[in-house]
Amino acid sequence: MQPAIAPQVDAFAHLLRDRLGPGGLQGRGAPPQSPVLTTRYATRHGELAFFSMFTTFGTPQDITLASLRVEHLFAADEATQTVLQAQVG
Repeated sequence: MQPAIAPQVDAFAHLLRDRLGPGGLQGRGAPPQSPVLTTRYATRHGELAFFSMFTTFGTPQDITLASLRVEHLFAADEATQTVLQAQVG
C-alpha cells in the first residue's frame, strides 16, 4: 500500500467496522470468492475448470473484423493444467 493513502484506507476500514460491527463482512454468509468466474466441464478426465478472456478489435477497418470475437480458455486450477499438459505431450 502506498504510504500516502494509508491514512485514508485506515479511516475507511474504521468506518466499515463502525457500520458493520466487529465481524464485518466475514460473519455474513459465504466466504470471499475469487473475482474470476470459472466454467467447469464434466469430462472423461474428471472435472476441468477454465476461465476465459475475449479478444476484440478496437477500431477495425473491415466489417468482418468488427464482428470477430476470439475466446481464450485458460486452466483455472492445477488439476486442469495437469490434464491439459498430459494431452499435449
